[in-house]
Amino acid sequence: RMSDAQSTYQKAYIVLANYMTGIRNTTLNTSYLPADKQSDAKQCYDAIQEVVSDYARTIGSDLKNVPTDMLNQMSKIINRLPNAIEAASRLNRGEGNQEDYAVVYKVLHDSLRFAKAGIENCEIMIENVNTFINGKGNNDAYLKVIEDNANSLVKMMADSSKDYHSQIANLQKMIDDLNKEIRNLSNAEIGTGVGVGVFLALGAFVIGAMVTGGAGAPFIAIGLGVMGVALAAGGIAFGFEASQVHKLQAMIDEYGKEIDVCNAAIFQLDLMSQSFSGMVNSLDEVKNALNTIKAAWVALETDMNELLNEVEQAENDYDSEVWDSVIGELNTITNIFNDKIMVKVEAMDISNIVVSDVTYNFTLSDEEVQKMYDQSEKIDFIRYLRTA
Repeated sequence: RMSDAQSTYQKAYIVLANYMTGIRNTTLNTSYLPADKQSDAKQCYDAIQEVVSDYARTIGSDLKNVPTDMLNQMSKIINRLPNAIEAASRLNRGEGNQEDYAVVYKVLHDSLRFAKAGIENCEIMIENVNTFINGKGNNDAYLKVIEDNANSLVKMMADSSKDYHSQIANLQKMIDDLNKEIRNLSNAEIGTGVGVGVFLALGAFVIGAMVTGGAGAPFIAIGLGVMGVALAAGGIAFGFEASQVHKLQAMIDEYGKEIDVCNAAIFQLDLMSQSFSGMVNSLDEVKNALNTIKAAWVALETDMNELLNEVEQAENDYDSEVWDSVIGELNTITNIFNDKIMVKVEAMDISNIVVSDVTYNFTLSDEEVQKMYDQSEKIDFIRYLRTA
């Protein structure tokens, strides 16, 4: 249950990281927008960027460290269990004493305390995410207001342009098709939803290049694996070598040359707005994942409580058959932790997530992407959000 909860959290966090990096790396040249909407667009853009900065200043580091904190709490439990098993074995053989009972009791009591701490940590993080989403009063719908304002502005500009929808329709379909291809390739390795963040980031960059001539965006990366438009986890990078992806990218670049710069600028803000909506939804997914982790801690707390109650019933009865049962349950917990939980949780660590200055390029192979990443400059993800 712990490893499944951790996997859910890692996937949710990766999706969120894709959205935030996409937003952070989106530039907007408002001079191409209608004159009466340039100021509103700038305010909208600045508000969205400020949310990303605020995330980095407040809950970003704590959310990134959730897997590490979880591992530390579980390590405290697993490291104490052998002493409890040895003491319980002596009691089971009739060789134990009050000191052995005290060892077993203390280990289980401490494990219960660590499980409760895991629950409390999750509750604090869930509350912090709620505060970030809704504002300090938890009823201001802080991010929803920004999201609605951005969507309304985009709709107003799009509807006032006589050919926006007709010009953008084909481009939107091409990018949707590209998104589908990317999701088919990425979700098998990472999880459903990751490709969406990649698509929106990519779309904003494609349009941004048309309007501003800007360069590509950095990769998000974790561990040894590249994680951006070329996504990876656990050090296994995979680029998009599929010919359909290359074909769609070329079509988007070519078709983009025919789009009016004003419509392209509106579309760029549209994609950024979609990225922001995706980011808000991803924060909800992270919160849901925290609830999943909390449920795993609650289950462990229940198991430890039952075991502790069993031990308490055998106090001063060192020949009780209870000890045989206690030893079996402690061995089961130890084996599950060692074989199924600790290794998986260690592999899901996201505390070392970084941003690399390698730029998106669909023509590269897996090996070329990895080589470029290895040679690139890298910066801690949260630090990047603060300074980019």
